[in-house]
Amino acid sequence: MKLYITDGALWLLAIFYAPLALLLLWWLWRKLLARPVVRILGVVVALAIAIAIPFGDVLSTSIKMADLCPQAGVFVKRPVKVEGFYTKYGSPDMLDRGFKYIESRNSGDELLVYRKGAETLKFDARSYQIKSRYEFIFGEENGAYQESRYIGIRRSVVRDRESQEELGYALGFTVYPGWIDQNTFGLLGRFTWGCATEQPDQSGMLFRSVLLPQSGS
Repeated sequence: MKLYITDGALWLLAIFYAPLALLLLWWLWRKLLARPVVRILGVVVALAIAIAIPFGDVLSTSIKMADLCPQAGVFVKRPVKVEGFYTKYGSPDMLDRGFKYIESRNSGDELLVYRKGAETLKFDARSYQIKSRYEFIFGEENGAYQESRYIGIRRSVVRDRESQEELGYALGFTVYPGWIDQNTFGLLGRFTWGCATEQPDQSGMLFRSVLLPQSGS
């Protein structure tokens, strides 16, 4: 299981925290002069607390990520050939793949229709009737995973708007530093971790793999 903590934080714990923790455990062992069972139990509890203080959030996050990471990646269920599609993340460059049009609501109440060989049309998204059967939603889920402080989720999907069938999706997870890293190396700059099963530009791979331009469009 991968532990989501920097090597620098581990070195700091080994140099400064571990000797102090061991000293306190030795003091506790000598202090508990009662029955051996009480002495052993007291030291075991103290050891568990000593481990949980720096590693509690790291261990819980690492265990959860060991379960989540096998689910990450790009998953194509059924490619389709289309003249165009609806998206919330569109640009005229997408037409270069051979689509005739793209209906794009990038932000606010404005919907843009990019057309091959024609000027871009602008509509009020609140009244516009989308003609595309298929949609590519970039970042359908994007934020904290189940309200976790340390795990984020990113999910994009291609869907049939009529049947709500998912034709494919891209799923990724982000791990944010635990409190040790946040208060040491995290002060020098922001850093995160991802799953080894993820690939660069997963949403782009999903888009290119599922939505295919019709031949001759």
